[in-house]
Amino acid sequence: MNRRLLTSAVLLVVLASGCKCSGKQTPPRAPEPASGCRDGSQEEVVGLERTVDVDGDGRRYILDVPAGSASEPRPVLLSFHGIGGTPGPLREVTELGDKGRGRGFIVVHPKGEMVWLKGRAGPGWEIKAEGNQDVALVAALIDQLDSLYCIDRKRVFAAGFSNGAHLAHVLGCQMPDAIAAIGAVGGGLNEMSSKCGPVKPVPAAIFHGDADSIVGVEEGREAHAFWTKRNGCTGEVKVEKLCTLHTGCEKAPGVLYCELPSFGHAWPGGFPGDPIDATDLLLDFFSGSLEPDPEEPPPEPQETKMTIHFSGKVKKVQMLSKVTGEVIPVHFDPRWAATVEIASVDEADAPLQAGTVVVFAIHSPAKLFKVEGKKAVGGTYDFELDVTETGGALSYGLMKVP
Repeated sequence: MNRRLLTSAVLLVVLASGCKCSGKQTPPRAPEPASGCRDGSQEEVVGLERTVDVDGDGRRYILDVPAGSASEPRPVLLSFHGIGGTPGPLREVTELGDKGRGRGFIVVHPKGEMVWLKGRAGPGWEIKAEGNQDVALVAALIDQLDSLYCIDRKRVFAAGFSNGAHLAHVLGCQMPDAIAAIGAVGGGLNEMSSKCGPVKPVPAAIFHGDADSIVGVEEGREAHAFWTKRNGCTGEVKVEKLCTLHTGCEKAPGVLYCELPSFGHAWPGGFPGDPIDATDLLLDFFSGSLEPDPEEPPPEPQETKMTIHFSGKVKKVQMLSKVTGEVIPVHFDPRWAATVEIASVDEADAPLQAGTVVVFAIHSPAKLFKVEGKKAVGGTYDFELDVTETGGALSYGLMKVP
């Protein structure tokens, strides 16, 4: 299926944990059992159509439930389509039903009501701060699932694409006690930037293409900055090379931001060749199992070789064993030390400078100066010296008198 069908937004809601996070995410808190927990086993449910009552209106949704113990509290994932869409195609393209069920999530894909948004009309989700019918829908869905299945109400995450991403921000702002983390793919804060509810930390995963012509990347960047600040994050690590996971936040799993170069208004991973898979990353983020990239080894230091030319006056020649200060070895098997006052240096960037006095460790004064060591004292010579710089460190090679 073409991923352009994803202009209808997705919202995920799953029950979640909270605590400080560092590089690797922390595991979720102990689950809070629901009234639907019972003895025995739970059969797998795939693509079951149901309804939930919201103020007398029967709202439809598609349900996926993993098989397993009927007494084990499960996270819940609500996947909301966007304007003009239906739950089925979005469920297929994102694979939220299959992948979420495979990871132990109860996955719910509701159908939206008619809304108007930025000149478009169709089934979708309200994004206003107050009197939002879809905030009421989320509350009703969680309550109904609580009565039917063994869910963990401590793990509620909300994420979505486009219009659904807008709603994810609404839920994070208006339901911070029920929603423990949100995810937004290709959608921004809108009026939530100024009308967000109680100032409480809510972890967020944000995905946005920098070539998005429907919802500009500026909206994703604004949301990124908003949630990072609200969560009080202090550190960061890289994930999948394109993403940054902000850590040290007031509540785990922190804030994840993925800005995709040359990527448009689509669900990452919904089409072969996409740079990342947003579904996998969201499930990892919500599960607290997101792994940072391994640290890259430092680059190999650059090596620069040069030969410097300088002239200097020989001040002293003595046995190397008698020298107590710093010397520069310039010969193999050095036994003597020649103290040279440098008069001039041809190369401007040379490590030796005119006016300095340097002690060179040499093998033989006679071989270097072509005269007996004592006779070299007081003489002025032209020198050539090989120098290698590696990562800021200097090493000296052969010095000779041409």
